[in-house]
Amino acid sequence: MNINFFYKESETFKDGVFRPIAVCDGINKNYEIFCEYISELDIEFTKNIICNINESNFSFNISSESWGCEIDGDFIKIYFLYDEENPDYTSFISLNDFKFIINAWMDFLVKEDRNGVRLSLNSP
Repeated sequence: MNINFFYKESETFKDGVFRPIAVCDGINKNYEIFCEYISELDIEFTKNIICNINESNFSFNISSESWGCEIDGDFIKIYFLYDEENPDYTSFISLNDFKFIINAWMDFLVKEDRNGVRLSLNSP
């Protein structure tokens, strides 16, 4: 399975601004939800997440505007804040995958060019 990072004009705002997004190219609900989550993260918040995760500071709130996050052992639960009880909008990502992908997202955000990035994962 792969995750693709690229810039795309917002279909919501239709303002001509190209924003970074992440898209999963496989059918895996956990990673599709994770891509929705990281697409909301800007450079500063991503830096804060990386610093706190690397220091094992799990008291730092890594939730985004729409997605809640809870660290539970070796996994991170991500759920839609506006429908928290709906299992269709809940995912679990291993802490290792979370760290790997969030670091790749940061690398993508700070790139000087706006070329897309394809991240290959061993997960099904």
